[in-house]
Amino acid sequence: MSFFSSDYRILQNIMEVSRKLRRTLGILALFFVEISNHEDCIKESERYWKKRGEEAMKRNIEAYTFYPFNVTNKTNHRPHMTTSDGDGISIMRSHHIWIDHVCLTQCADGLIDVIDGSTVITISNCHMVKHNEVFLFGAGRTKPYVPKIGLCKSHCIQSLWKGISPKDVEMPMGINSSIWLTMTTRTGKRMLLVAVTHRENPQSPWDSGSWKSENDLLLNGATFTASRGPISTNMIKESERYWNERREKAMKHNTVAYRPDPFNVTNHINSRARKLLENSTRRILAKKYMGPCRITNPIDACWRCRADWDVDRKRLAKCALGFGKGTIGGMMGREYVVTDSSDNDMVNPKPGTLRHAVIQNEPLWIIFSTHMTIRLNQELIMASNKTIDARGTYVVIEGGAGITIQNVENIIIHGLKIRRIVPGTGGLIRDAVDHYGYRTQSDGDGISIMGSHHIFIDHVSLSQCSDGLIDVIDGSTAITISNSHMVKHNTVFLFGARPEHTQDRIMQVTLAYNHFGKELVQRMPRCRWGFFHLVNNDYTHWKMYAIGGSQNPTIISQGNRFIAQADTKVKEVTHRQNPNSPWDSGTWRSENDLLLNGATFTESGGPFSMQIYGDKIMQAMPGAYTGEMTKFAGPLKCVPKLPC
Repeated sequence: MSFFSSDYRILQNIMEVSRKLRRTLGILALFFVEISNHEDCIKESERYWKKRGEEAMKRNIEAYTFYPFNVTNKTNHRPHMTTSDGDGISIMRSHHIWIDHVCLTQCADGLIDVIDGSTVITISNCHMVKHNEVFLFGAGRTKPYVPKIGLCKSHCIQSLWKGISPKDVEMPMGINSSIWLTMTTRTGKRMLLVAVTHRENPQSPWDSGSWKSENDLLLNGATFTASRGPISTNMIKESERYWNERREKAMKHNTVAYRPDPFNVTNHINSRARKLLENSTRRILAKKYMGPCRITNPIDACWRCRADWDVDRKRLAKCALGFGKGTIGGMMGREYVVTDSSDNDMVNPKPGTLRHAVIQNEPLWIIFSTHMTIRLNQELIMASNKTIDARGTYVVIEGGAGITIQNVENIIIHGLKIRRIVPGTGGLIRDAVDHYGYRTQSDGDGISIMGSHHIFIDHVSLSQCSDGLIDVIDGSTAITISNSHMVKHNTVFLFGARPEHTQDRIMQVTLAYNHFGKELVQRMPRCRWGFFHLVNNDYTHWKMYAIGGSQNPTIISQGNRFIAQADTKVKEVTHRQNPNSPWDSGTWRSENDLLLNGATFTESGGPFSMQIYGDKIMQAMPGAYTGEMTKFAGPLKCVPKLPC
């Protein structure tokens, strides 16, 4: 009995092993069949989806062009598919899609992707949180099956976006793409990010598209950079032709403004200073003067300490001395009051904004209704015969592009605080009421003066710009920069951009009563070719050198105060680009300068010695007076109906 029982159990075990073996072999057979059919399955899937894609694109184009509201057919066909991307919702080659009252968060890829020519889509009343790359509209630059027609008509409305990265909506466009995207917000979304917009290639005129903001509420310093596109090659060529033509006309006017007797100009400003201070020897030592209004230099004597300054603003147009004497700005025009600090539309600036004011063809005296901080989304290109007068208000140009004075005349800038200027991305920018054109990326200068004459910059504060604080280039002349305060910068002033720019021989600039203050490094100024008169400026800080030059400039330093730092390596005030070349040092003269803490000034005669002018050079006020004469450098705190 036990024998048969034992054999029976053995037989059962053998049969169980046999069943498992057959089942295993069957599974292996199916696996090999699956492997053999895998490649065919993928090809079939690709063929199927390619065919569906072509059919869908035809319907999408029809929907985009004629808007036939036909519902696309659905299918239950489920062929082999590759791994999905991890998007919350992925819309590919589809049209007439409405996503409403949906909450999306924490997906492996995007929350919503709209790609492959999808169109006629509305995403509304949705809530997005806790994610990086939120929406992607358009997947690639060279995606197949994309016809040469704009299809992206998605419209995001009434959505509260929270915790979204700056690249919240990505719209890639390539230089070879003919799809020009238009982003328009029309429903007053609240935008809490500092930089709302992001261009993938901001310097490319082919990659900016058309971006427009209407009635958006920009809070906590948020900015929306609008632009208009597409920009054609013809538009770029036309812009180049326009600016070349303006440059040629400007150079003719600049040549007329050039003074062949520059020493008579220096005599004029020196005599005015002597008359003002000949009976005063007291210096103001306090950092902040709290006493009654005091006049400390001849430019300020023209208008300061008058209680009616706010009703007689245009008196300032008679106050420029030095090479900028005769600059009248917008004296012959009406007052324009800036009431809006925004700068959102570069082509059609909003009335009441600073950009709208400076492009007008008529002379204007521009003032401000209240204190304001203005972030320029692109360089502010000024037209001729304008005065920007910030007296009585605290006006800051900050965090965006700077001011461009190009091929114009008669510009006065007074009382602005300009800081943390960065390069503008370029694009279509209006420079006049009747003209706008394509501009390349700006340099990041605080104020850039190109091919212009009769410029008067007074009581301005400049600091921390990406490039220079003030650049004067391309044959500009008849310029006075006075009573200004410069701090926290490396390359401060550049007068003459390149050695080959021989048109800068006519450049004539006066620097008077300025304070070059804390954390400055070099170029106060750096000069090429022209004639530069530096009178009673206060140099209290430099980390490399104060005054530099090449290409035989004439630099006359009179009555300046130079206070060297403790470092023995930076005691020298001057710097020659090629000190061993007798033809590249120019004429450098120091007269009555106050050199303190071991400061030294190396003079040179150059090929054109100033001795031929004899006694035509009058003495400026001695450097000991400079502290008092520059005491009120920078914007003034003027109050209407009180002496300023």
